[in-house]
Amino acid sequence: MLSLQRKYNTACTKLSDHKVFTCTVAMDDTSATGRVVAIALKNHCSVSEIEKQYDIQKLVLSFGVPKLAYALSKALCLPSIRSMQAHNHSPTIRACIGFPLAKGDTQKYERRPMSILIDEIALDERVRYDPDHDAVLGFSRVDAHNCDLVGLTESMLFAMADAVNEKTITKVSEATVAAIAPYNPKYYTPIPLLISGTCKRELDTDQAKWIKLLLHAWDSAEYGRATYGPIFSIASDGDAIHRQALHGICMSNLLSPDDDLFALVGHLLLMNLYCGKDQIMADFDYKHKLKNLASAIRSISRMLIMDFHVNPILIQSKLKEHLGYTDANLDVLFNNKDHMNVKNAVALLAALNGLSNKLNHENLEPDMIPLVLLGCLCGYLCHPYKSPSMSLSEQLKSLATAGHLLLVLFC
Repeated sequence: MLSLQRKYNTACTKLSDHKVFTCTVAMDDTSATGRVVAIALKNHCSVSEIEKQYDIQKLVLSFGVPKLAYALSKALCLPSIRSMQAHNHSPTIRACIGFPLAKGDTQKYERRPMSILIDEIALDERVRYDPDHDAVLGFSRVDAHNCDLVGLTESMLFAMADAVNEKTITKVSEATVAAIAPYNPKYYTPIPLLISGTCKRELDTDQAKWIKLLLHAWDSAEYGRATYGPIFSIASDGDAIHRQALHGICMSNLLSPDDDLFALVGHLLLMNLYCGKDQIMADFDYKHKLKNLASAIRSISRMLIMDFHVNPILIQSKLKEHLGYTDANLDVLFNNKDHMNVKNAVALLAALNGLSNKLNHENLEPDMIPLVLLGCLCGYLCHPYKSPSMSLSEQLKSLATAGHLLLVLFC
């Protein structure tokens, strides 16, 4: 009852304020209208202030804190959660039912494109009903075709339950999210295009199918390629299946001398000139590769370089001896339980590169040569990503050197 009373009082207050304003305007009472507007401005009720209040609540909810948004609406008289959602103009995205389809499962996007971004997010393994499509969501796209999921009847629900028990269909454990973002210094916010459940058993050939569907949907969309230009790249994380799928899509065509891109990179010796249709490139998150290399260096199984085993104990002793690292510093750098920490991974690779530069390369002991080579590899791999002052030519030379070192040392 108290809650209803508060809502009633609030509604009456708003109606009273609106009634006063409309009456002054209807009677053409300029001075009274001015007083009402002045009081509104004094109480932070201008249009810009109202928009600012909606933005604050939207920011709080985007961080996933609805209780804080509720508290702010009460304490600071900010808009309620329901009011903010009603005025929210952010794009919405619907989950795919089963395997993604070019028609219906891709979202409209009316901005010029440059790059498709693909990644996964963790989900609870449970299904739910989608009233908009009269369908069941929550089954993996890998085997969702084994059951009818749209136009539900009681018998279909029992068939789904039997299929789950027989493991012919699988609940999703992750959702693949695809978004598109422009290469623009100001407007670069990613816009979601697709969300689809997966059980992490998908093959690279299946992934390539729905990635090609995305590309086709963009090429055929009214506000896609025809209006805003082609997609330049497809970006993803370090997932091995993603890399395999994108390798088949983005390494299918040899760059032609007639292409504009050939004039920039065609003269570079040993440069990989393969790309995808319409010169689409694959773009992987380099941080995953740096974390992988750092984890291999920390591993107790050791790395074999030029017939010498480079182990963490040797590296730690040399870092202590030549660079003055303390035990506390080394414990942080070699903590493999925190293997997802990008900062620690880059710091470890930078330490190895610093050790390589510190040692006298002319009078090295035989067992130190592999360590120096490893440090050089770390430097050539890291510098292009952490040194903004490097030119494009310098970045390519450094990464090409790292690639050749990898071939010499580990292939």
